[in-house]
Amino acid sequence: MPVIPLKLIDKYDAYVGRYAYLCGNENRERIDFVSIIMAKELIRVPRVLGESYNSVLIERLYEAGGNVMLDLIIYLGSYHLKDLFGTSWFSVEDFCRKMGYDRTNLQRKLDSRQLSAMFGKNMQPEYVCTDTAGQRISHPIETVFEAALYKLGLENLCYPTIGEDGRTSYNFVQILKRFDIMTDFKTKKSTKRLYSAVVSPEIKNFMFSLYNLLELQDYRSLPSRYRYFYLELSKMVYLIKYKTTKNKAPFLCADSRSAG
Repeated sequence: MPVIPLKLIDKYDAYVGRYAYLCGNENRERIDFVSIIMAKELIRVPRVLGESYNSVLIERLYEAGGNVMLDLIIYLGSYHLKDLFGTSWFSVEDFCRKMGYDRTNLQRKLDSRQLSAMFGKNMQPEYVCTDTAGQRISHPIETVFEAALYKLGLENLCYPTIGEDGRTSYNFVQILKRFDIMTDFKTKKSTKRLYSAVVSPEIKNFMFSLYNLLELQDYRSLPSRYRYFYLELSKMVYLIKYKTTKNKAPFLCADSRSAG
């Protein structure tokens, strides 16, 4: 668990406190609140990413590739909001510019030990395609970025639902349904690669119905080790909003027994 700088905590404590104040004075300060939202680069994040029942998955993804896979979910989820046909073509540069990464680090090749830790000793992932002449091409998945995309296709998110009979069912959703690479694999020259990644329909639906708001400008400027902490804060903002709709005081306390 990283130690969070006091300055960072103070900044977002003030942000959450301001949000709570505006929720409690909705009619009087509606214009001010709208201006705050419009001035920020807000994107939607599937709420299931911050839920306790997915904490083990998030830890596993972090151990395998740092924050890259988590940020890919956030990036693809927000991208699909603008994609009517469900397929997002993007480059490594597009992702780096949006999420605040160094392209060189993401295009670094993983060694055999790192690949084994991600996929197992007996699995060497490859991207196989056929060129226009009908020749089979096998491209090894070995960079940080491509390995992260492939790994997301092997992992599931889960979320509970409660049926009419009161029973809880746990649903498991594959994060990525498919990803493709578009480039000239036969040339030795450095060519730009484009990627297509399709998230599951359930995750697309979460972006419209079950999401938290994230201020991307601040999130992008944070070191990787603090980004999940920011996601936790976005969940706190949602809880504050929920409590105000139930006419409960949105107090956040370290001791859950005294929480409002």
